[in-house]
Amino acid sequence: MDNNKTGFTAQFDPAQIDKAEALATAKKFQQRLLLSKALYPYVFLFGIAAFCHKYLHLPLPNVVWGWLFGIAAVWIVYSIISTLVLGICPYCQQFQKLNGQTLGVDAQSVSYSKGVSPFIHRCNRCAAPLSVKAVNQDYAA
Repeated sequence: MDNNKTGFTAQFDPAQIDKAEALATAKKFQQRLLLSKALYPYVFLFGIAAFCHKYLHLPLPNVVWGWLFGIAAVWIVYSIISTLVLGICPYCQQFQKLNGQTLGVDAQSVSYSKGVSPFIHRCNRCAAPLSVKAVNQDYAA
């Protein structure tokens, strides 16, 4: 196939691209989203710091909390915007639809919402594999 990959308007066909090219494209796509994915361990460590401060009474200066909150705020905004912009499918050149899913349950209601997630395995428009695992599944047969 030629280097112009904008011809994918329907479902992705693995016969159009060889496995090596699809793997290289998937690795490159996942590398673009790496900084957005790194937000999740940061939030986990931030939660541990908050737990230690509140329940174990380990003092953290206000300056440290200010930096932690500031970095988290900037990183969250970057993560959302970069996932939307950098999540463009390299095959069909389309933005991804909202691919995150959240289910909330409380005493009075059940809510379901969609959001943005940097963990993209397939294009939700042309079904092209955008992760190494998805490429290996498509070319296993």
